Amino acid sequence: MQFDDFVTEVRSCYQGSRLSKETLRRIHQAAQESWGLGARAVGSKVRLELAMQRQRFVADQIAVLDEQLLDLYARTGYAQIAETMPGMTSSSAATLLRS
Repeated sequence: MQFDDFVTEVRSCYQGSRLSKETLRRIHQAAQESWGLGARAVGSKVRLELAMQRQRFVADQIAVLDEQLLDLYARTGYAQIAETMPGMTSSSAATLLRS
């Protein structure tokens, strides 16, 4: 399968929001270098699905944490000051204040 077709197929099945093209490229490359799965195809498919579920779970947790961090940041009163700096976003300012 060509890389662009692979990306289209994965993105049609994947429901998360954080799956980079570079990650997909590494997966595609590994699959190209494989000697085939043979009898292990079913087990590999299950393992891949579980890995995708873990990735979605972590992405969802990150989104919740980002939301909570931005909410806490909004309550600090620093937003009006911090976001006057060129290139400073709410997310980057909240992350800096967290440190």
